[in-house]
Amino acid sequence: PGGVKSEDTDSLSASALVLTAGKGLKILDVRDLSELGGQADVYGHRCTDMAFVPASASNLLKTPADATLLLTSGDDAKGGNAIVKLHQLNWTLSSNNAPRPVLEELRRYEMLATVTPLSEYPACLVSNGRYAMRAVNTQLYVWNLDTQQLTAIVQHENG
Repeated sequence: PGGVKSEDTDSLSASALVLTAGKGLKILDVRDLSELGGQADVYGHRCTDMAFVPASASNLLKTPADATLLLTSGDDAKGGNAIVKLHQLNWTLSSNNAPRPVLEELRRYEMLATVTPLSEYPACLVSNGRYAMRAVNTQLYVWNLDTQQLTAIVQHENG
């Protein structure tokens, strides 16, 4: 299979709906909700949520300007440590020349050990293009997208 022309990737990404599904992600065409592809094994136990990263992050992360970046969070093992991952969504052509999405993991952002899996908490993963943030219980974890450093853990008594 060959690659998709860069001028076509914007329209493909704009018409794609990315959903968490079990241990991974499904990518659907928003026009008819047909499944375009996905990745079933992003995590060992459960993929809990995902968020798109603003395009402005491409300079910081040294990715192509037209790259579609997204974050996922999940548990690699039941009751195990939670992880946040940065992915780039690429498009290739299948054997019948239909565009097919391919996720490439670029970076990992480790959390400290959590008492319960992320699936116990509502989905609350966001990025402003410089940082990734994930709330867990009464804590907000903040990572620098570029350095992968856990920059802060903000504690709030009410969660």
